[in-house]
Amino acid sequence: MGLTHIRIISATIVELITKQINNNMENQKLNDQLEAFRKLNKENYNNIRKQIFELKQAVDKNFNRSGSEGEAVKEKEYTILSFIAKDGKVFNINGKDNYLCFDYSKNVPTASGISEEIGLKAYSIHSVRRESDGEIFTLGDKLVYGYDTEVIIRFSALKEAGMVIYFENGVTFLPTARKAPIRKPILITEDGVEIFEPKDTSEGMVFSVRTDAFIEKRIWVKDAIGCGFLWKHFSTKEKAEEYIKWNKPMYSLKDIGSIIILEQEALISLINLKKSN
Repeated sequence: MGLTHIRIISATIVELITKQINNNMENQKLNDQLEAFRKLNKENYNNIRKQIFELKQAVDKNFNRSGSEGEAVKEKEYTILSFIAKDGKVFNINGKDNYLCFDYSKNVPTASGISEEIGLKAYSIHSVRRESDGEIFTLGDKLVYGYDTEVIIRFSALKEAGMVIYFENGVTFLPTARKAPIRKPILITEDGVEIFEPKDTSEGMVFSVRTDAFIEKRIWVKDAIGCGFLWKHFSTKEKAEEYIKWNKPMYSLKDIGSIIILEQEALISLINLKKSN
């Protein structure tokens, strides 16, 4: 066999191996896409099952079976406490079926009262009270939703399902709604930044200033918590330096006296200018 034939055979083998590798890679890509599709469908299926289960719980909670067979007695599930208009005016409950927008500083209503029926037709529900335990839910509250927390963006009073609570990524129902635990910050910096947990990265550090010497340094949050009253903590270096700039004594009495003299001279010049005019 000549050298040319050997080269042709070698090239053919390399081409076959390359095609096999490409086929294997393509098959792996298809398998990955199929697995992702299966995972997505499983998540969607679980979410649908969860919402159906919550809906069933809400409906079961709304109706209390009593009396003759098949007779359903509707329980009072909630009370609408307030409505909100598009311009931001809030109408709070003021009696059995009356809602007022009230200016408490002046002790006078700022708009005519509305009924619950009008509120449901022309306004948005702002807050409700769950009668089973007295828990109050308001637009903007955070609720537990699966493994996450979601913010209430809308309420809807449905005849069969009762009060429905809407999030950006789903819905839940008033009987099963659960408020997210309120997280308390472990440290609030002087510029108003809340820190909830110490981290072992640069994010877990603050810029601190010792107020008697105006020394600025970066320290861990866990250490900042134990610092005494002489220290002030900031979220950024710029904020710490700004505090030093506005609070550190920088001028002598002589400097201050010179400034006062300049201001007096400027004032005299201004008075003379007005007199000449």
